[in-house]
Amino acid sequence: MKDEASVTIVADTETDPLLTSIAARLFWGSSAFSFFFLSCTAYQSPGGEVPSLIILTTFALLGMFLFGWAGYYGAVRSKRKRHPGSIEMNAWGLRQRVGDRVVEATWKDIGAFKGIDRNNRGEIIGSWIVDSEQEVSYCASRRPKLYRQRRAQPLFLLLTPVGNVMNFANFLRDAQNNPAWVAEIFRSPHRLEWIHGILTAHEPGLEIVGNPTAVSDGHGARRHLLSDPRYPDPGQRFSVSAGGM
Repeated sequence: MKDEASVTIVADTETDPLLTSIAARLFWGSSAFSFFFLSCTAYQSPGGEVPSLIILTTFALLGMFLFGWAGYYGAVRSKRKRHPGSIEMNAWGLRQRVGDRVVEATWKDIGAFKGIDRNNRGEIIGSWIVDSEQEVSYCASRRPKLYRQRRAQPLFLLLTPVGNVMNFANFLRDAQNNPAWVAEIFRSPHRLEWIHGILTAHEPGLEIVGNPTAVSDGHGARRHLLSDPRYPDPGQRFSVSAGGM
């Protein structure tokens, strides 16, 4: 999916949706271990009963489980910091890497838009159906699998970097229906301005979501959405860059 004529919706690296999950698991894990150690070291009167071994074992295992989950989320957070989910697009299609997971698809293979949802971290996830001979979602440490025939696969995109979800969904629909049109956009020297205009069109009824900062190309040119008088909404910020993929 290499193409010099590309545009990237740059994900915000300042937000940290996993930090709350890590902190919560560390807190409850510490609480479980504290109860375990206090119960083991607490003074018992000669006639008192020793706390149930089952209860102590349960709290010890619970603490270990929660600390283990905190460590897992810590590793995921580190990968997410390096690859927060920027969406790379060119005349061929799109690609997104979130942590160690990669999703990519050609425009012509992207089919029905299934809808949007929020995960348990409050991130916006969009889902599409892709009919492709290549694996759509795969681990970044390997190449995607090739199938003998086309098969329907779910495409899940992290849409938090996108300023207007419906504008983005409409763009994907139009790109699938008109490959020549999208190819013309990405091969034009004005592709940055065109994509910026498409994704920031402020029409009644279109939901503005996400925490997307500026628009830039790979050669230093930059447009700040907040300073654009046509789009004064302070809650709508995102970054787009043009360059190689």
